[in-house]
Amino acid sequence: MGLQMNFFRNPAIKGNLEGNLIQLRELVAICIPQNERERHFGLLGSLEDDVATEEGLYLGLARSPAARGNHHAFEGGLVYHLLEMWAAWERLRPDIMDLEHLSNERVFKAILYHDIHKAYRTYLLKGSDPWQVDYGRDPTDQLMTTDIKSIWILMRAGITLDPEQMNALLLAEGGYAKIKPKWQSVLAKLAYLLDEMSGNVASRINSSTFLDVSEGYK
Repeated sequence: MGLQMNFFRNPAIKGNLEGNLIQLRELVAICIPQNERERHFGLLGSLEDDVATEEGLYLGLARSPAARGNHHAFEGGLVYHLLEMWAAWERLRPDIMDLEHLSNERVFKAILYHDIHKAYRTYLLKGSDPWQVDYGRDPTDQLMTTDIKSIWILMRAGITLDPEQMNALLLAEGGYAKIKPKWQSVLAKLAYLLDEMSGNVASRINSSTFLDVSEGYK
């Protein structure tokens, strides 16, 4: 049994695309205030449909991987990764003293927003066994960086970030961020930690890959 079930208790199931997306929607209903839920459901809805283009295939939220060859590089890996980050937060939350600044709402938003650009891009399907993709030539990826693209996607859905949420989103890109704020909020550090726990701990242990490299060795 993998680490997701033993330690993070991740309820997501690899390959259960619809079920995992339903769980993400349920978290929106639980964590997002009522006056903001419609915009967040609209955000998810705007990213769900597959669209074939000359450059490849827009996979949408349900099918997008979290990476090409690093962590959660499988069909539906992005949503799986988001749910795993939430499971890690649920594991840590009982030991966090100050929940006023790290509420479920703020942590869930940081998790949801941090990789949202990956659900809005074109992929080239290279193989199905194992499932492999490469990046297509999506105009939005050529016109803006990934962190700015995430902000643009949220703006389209009518979602405005406060400075701390913006800081968390920009820091979530880690070494890939083009914009590097001088200071890191506690929310940003926590979101980055949850990202690392899912992508560079749970994912690697479950694939018997113990090196911090983009392409793992088994």
